[in-house]
Amino acid sequence: MTNHCAARTSKSSAPVEISFENSSSEDAGCGSNSIRLATGNLQVDHCVSYMVQQLNKPLKISVLIELAGITHSRFFAVFKSSTGYTPLDFFIRLRMRKARELLSTNRLLVKEVSYLVGYKDALYFSRMFKSIYGIAPSGFRTLASDSANFDTGQKTRLAQ
Repeated sequence: MTNHCAARTSKSSAPVEISFENSSSEDAGCGSNSIRLATGNLQVDHCVSYMVQQLNKPLKISVLIELAGITHSRFFAVFKSSTGYTPLDFFIRLRMRKARELLSTNRLLVKEVSYLVGYKDALYFSRMFKSIYGIAPSGFRTLASDSANFDTGQKTRLAQ
């Protein structure tokens, strides 16, 4: 399992999808959680690469602005027009996407997952996760587990 996002780019100006390797777009029936990035914006691409490497640390907007090499106000405008999110909202979604991956593929406690994606307070992490996906992390794990069991032909708790 890798800890980075892979951006698929093309020469067109259409948005490309950023997704964690080894994750699907329809995990446990919670729908697609694509995070979009405008193709060809190297300033934003560079910032996103930095964000992905820093998922378990606090985000420093000043570092992103420095990486982009543009003014503060221009940075926020360029970032939002390229991704559809403010830098902080985008970072939160990157963290939650990684949390989904960890919850789907590991037996880690929710508290451990929250720490791995940069949240020291598991309750706050759970609230953030639920605000984005509409389901608590523990509920997501149950759905992901039941879905995996169903796909492999095993009985699920729902079928019992």
